Amino acid sequence: MSQDEFLEWCQFQDTNYELVDGVPVAIVRARRAHDRAVVNAIRSLGNQLDGNPCQPFTDDSAVRIPNGNTRRPDVGVDCGQFAPDALAVGSPRLVLEVLSPTTRTEMEPLVERLHVACHAGLRDGVGSSLVAKSPGSARRQ
Repeated sequence: MSQDEFLEWCQFQDTNYELVDGVPVAIVRARRAHDRAVVNAIRSLGNQLDGNPCQPFTDDSAVRIPNGNTRRPDVGVDCGQFAPDALAVGSPRLVLEVLSPTTRTEMEPLVERLHVACHAGLRDGVGSSLVAKSPGSARRQ
């Protein structure tokens, strides 16, 4: 499945999916601690970016990865032209995944791939990544 086919298909699903090696993979629903960390990150980024053309986005917006995958980071910052009907961000500058003790093992390789993709030229060659921990996580990233 191509990225365009995937994004079209997603419009008719009841849950969010990511495209991994051509196959849609459902995203697991978040717990409250994870949600709190995401909300805090969005609030902080939104406040810091007030008046800036770059704006935060949630996992409802997709990020196209150059290798053909499509991911939905918990939070990100898009500096592209705002397109109200777009399903994917235009120019991601930051992607953030909130890791919990139960998802850390599964998510750390993905975060590393997102980090590499950002620095390898995600969209236009400028990007960063950030990993946040959810409340109660013992290990700092």
